[in-house]
Amino acid sequence: MTSSLAQRIVAGATMWTLLAISFVVSAQDEPRRVCDYDTLTIRSDFSGGRISGCEQLSANHYRLTIKPEDEPPINTSPWYAFIVTSEVEQSVTVDLVYTYFKHRYWPKYSRDSRQWSRFDSENVTILDDGSARLTLTVNEEPLFVAGQEILPYEFHTAWAKKMAARHDLNFVELGLSRHQKPIYKIETKGSDQTEDYIFIVGRQHPPEVTGALALVPYTETLFAETALAKRFRDTFGIVIVPALNPDGVEQGHWRHSMGSKDLNRDWGPFTQPETRLMREELERFRTDERLWLFLDFHSTARNVLYTQADDEATNPAHFAANWTKVVKARVKNYAFERAPRPVTALPTSKNYVYTTFGVPAITYEVGDETNRKSIEDAAVVFAEEMMRLLLDAKANQ
Repeated sequence: MTSSLAQRIVAGATMWTLLAISFVVSAQDEPRRVCDYDTLTIRSDFSGGRISGCEQLSANHYRLTIKPEDEPPINTSPWYAFIVTSEVEQSVTVDLVYTYFKHRYWPKYSRDSRQWSRFDSENVTILDDGSARLTLTVNEEPLFVAGQEILPYEFHTAWAKKMAARHDLNFVELGLSRHQKPIYKIETKGSDQTEDYIFIVGRQHPPEVTGALALVPYTETLFAETALAKRFRDTFGIVIVPALNPDGVEQGHWRHSMGSKDLNRDWGPFTQPETRLMREELERFRTDERLWLFLDFHSTARNVLYTQADDEATNPAHFAANWTKVVKARVKNYAFERAPRPVTALPTSKNYVYTTFGVPAITYEVGDETNRKSIEDAAVVFAEEMMRLLLDAKANQ
């Protein structure tokens, strides 16, 4: 199911996932669970792991309780991730039972946390009550099971450091999350003449892995050694914050930060340390520097761009409509829509950035089950066409 790039992305996370099994000591909302039975162990004590309880129903039948980090209201994103090992090879049944909402993410599995595959339909039954029943073949080799590929917090940090070293970027700690995890940005060094910027942010919502799988190739396209990318970097500065919610990612949260807050509902109140860092970072664009575009990468049920409404002026003008048009002309294996949404009082990044700076502020949503190669292919085209449009707009200003 994974493309070569997605495999590389996930492979970069492998070492951290495995190390975390031994070394993570949780300080989260509830204890990590390690469930030991006669010959079988189920555990979620690793970065991104999430189960809330275990019960053996019969010799080869187990029930895992999956509950969110906070009581509702909370988004219907029931995340789960666990590892099963067995002293003897056997077939077992595992029920995923949700305390709120119904099953959402089709189960994926891996034997090494590098290569991920979707379970066949014969291995998964969605029950009438919204729970999911999995049939697993287990042995001494760890079997990773999760709603999506596991991309732990440390992956984003390692990727950002690698990008900074490879492309001579600034790697900067913006500040700390509520649980004292560093939040990093990478940024082009620019020059005294650099005044025009784009801003990219990701991983506000922990389970939204497909958004992260798009952010990586999108960003890497901006730093490619192509004539287009070089010309773009000569004209525009680039700021990227790849993981704004490191605590939530680490703890396997469905949605929230460790402040029990949906960070993408806090751009305005700014009650959380993570979003306050964004407010402080964006303040620079009120004065000498100009922001041209803001992108926030997420995941949902389908591929969609949430943009400003057509009657809401942006600078550059009509960017979202033009961007959508040229990308659709090139992309053949990635169905997506543009969904114009007028500004509301909802304190999302999109609403805040647009009302504050008047620039295109777009939520780039990727479908939960979108083909991983298609995610990569589309992200490259989106990045290339963005560069062309902004270069044209800059030349014609």
